[in-house]
Amino acid sequence: MKRALFTSALVATSLLCGCVTAPGTDAALVGKTWAVEDISGRGVIDDPRATLVFGADGRLSGDTSCNRYFADYTVDGAKLSIGQAGVTRRACVPAVMDQERRFLDVLNAVDSFAIDASGALVLRTPAGAALTAR
Repeated sequence: MKRALFTSALVATSLLCGCVTAPGTDAALVGKTWAVEDISGRGVIDDPRATLVFGADGRLSGDTSCNRYFADYTVDGAKLSIGQAGVTRRACVPAVMDQERRFLDVLNAVDSFAIDASGALVLRTPAGAALTAR
């Protein structure tokens, strides 16, 4: 009986603090707005920023630099699977549109992630392209 009460209290506390993540998500990714600082070694335009927000519910959203996007994601160890992103349709200046295209090309091909020693999130594709965010 004590064990059941303890387990119930632990689950309730986790739900109240938002500490529970959906199966197939990773707590290291969730609860932060990751600002993209590099796309495949080409850097980024700082304003407007591309961002990544991993939800505890398995939803990814953020800004592409020009538009908003959303997708589903799952994590299995260091493997990261991101569904095809839905994107709003605003037009921006050519340099920002180019950054958005590069961002989405990499995002749609990501298959793994790591948090490096500096705390940066690095998303990688099988072809070696990467997004780095802090």
